[in-house]
Amino acid sequence: VGVGTVYRRFGNKQELIDGVFEHNIQNLAEQAELAFTNPDPWDALVQFFEYACRNMAVNRGFGEVVLGMDNGRERVACMRERVTPAVDQIVDRARSAGALRPDAESGDFLALIHMVEAIADFSRHVNLDVWRRYFALMLDALRADPQQRQPLPGRPLNEAEVEQAKAACMNRRR
Repeated sequence: VGVGTVYRRFGNKQELIDGVFEHNIQNLAEQAELAFTNPDPWDALVQFFEYACRNMAVNRGFGEVVLGMDNGRERVACMRERVTPAVDQIVDRARSAGALRPDAESGDFLALIHMVEAIADFSRHVNLDVWRRYFALMLDALRADPQQRQPLPGRPLNEAEVEQAKAACMNRRR
């Protein structure tokens, strides 16, 4: 898209940012609705939350929108209102089917997504995919039946990678 097209469509930088955020929230809502059509309740839950975590891992702005405050952005708040009921349905259906532990609530997932996003942000400069390992750990903790746990993907960060990630975080904060 050319600069002229951007300026014709968006009056200022904030409108452009809001438009991108709205697009991301729209996609998140569509993915939640699509996941709910998955006939397997556990797979539906995994499908949606993997989508959310993957997008936050590769798109820092997406994480800020989903995990941040609406700050008066009415369009973003409206889209979030569309996502929340779909997430509630996905979680309720997995719990009712006996796939999700009975004490897990849909509100837990925002914190869990935030945890996965935090490791993705921390390790971004040394291992873009390590978040998948922690996503798998999160899923195993949520399973109603621990016998259904899956092998963890990848490997944890080694000591050198942890130090590199810490240094990159410190450099970003300066």
